[in-house]
Amino acid sequence: MAGPPVGPGRVKPYLDGCWNEGCTDAWKLWGEIVPLGYEGSYQRVSAYLRQKRTPPRPVTARAPSPRTVAGWILRRPTALSEAE
Repeated sequence: MAGPPVGPGRVKPYLDGCWNEGCTDAWKLWGEIVPLGYEGSYQRVSAYLRQKRTPPRPVTARAPSPRTVAGWILRRPTALSEAE
């Protein structure tokens, strides 16, 4: 008798290991985890791997306005605050 179905959380370490070894083919990985008891869909595996493919967007600071920069240049250094 087979054990309990394997949920997506239980195969993530396996998928992460395969990903780190260079296997990024969702069809191949899905085919490998189904015999291990995974009962989820290919789409769930594909969506999980898609998240790994998409790099997070870098956090960028907003550029100061021209008026702010002009204020920095035209003010006396002693009149500028520590943050400016």
